[in-house]
Amino acid sequence: MRGGMDFAVQSPDGEGTMGKAGDRLNLVGVGWPICLMACQQRLSHLAPGQVVAVVVEDPEMAQAIRQLAQGQGDRIIGEHRQSRRLRLDIQKHADGAVKHDNTNASKRLKEAL
Repeated sequence: MRGGMDFAVQSPDGEGTMGKAGDRLNLVGVGWPICLMACQQRLSHLAPGQVVAVVVEDPEMAQAIRQLAQGQGDRIIGEHRQSRRLRLDIQKHADGAVKHDNTNASKRLKEAL
């Protein structure tokens, strides 16, 4: 385990698990605050410029993940909806990019811990 916490999240329908950093993080059926903690952990382990696809069903969770990523200086480079699921493609900020930690999602995550 890196950083003390590791998540092995699988969707309720068994449709894949999250794998190595930089591929896919399936958070379907994962509740608050685990969902944001898993996303924050994955983003922290990405190399600059690397992309991860984060899959969720809850629109409010998708918004919190957008805020978390953008607050860290990462970019949402794509959003795709299929049925009830939303996939956010998030690219890790480049080295030297300005990082901000003033989003509501970051504050909510810190309060939950």
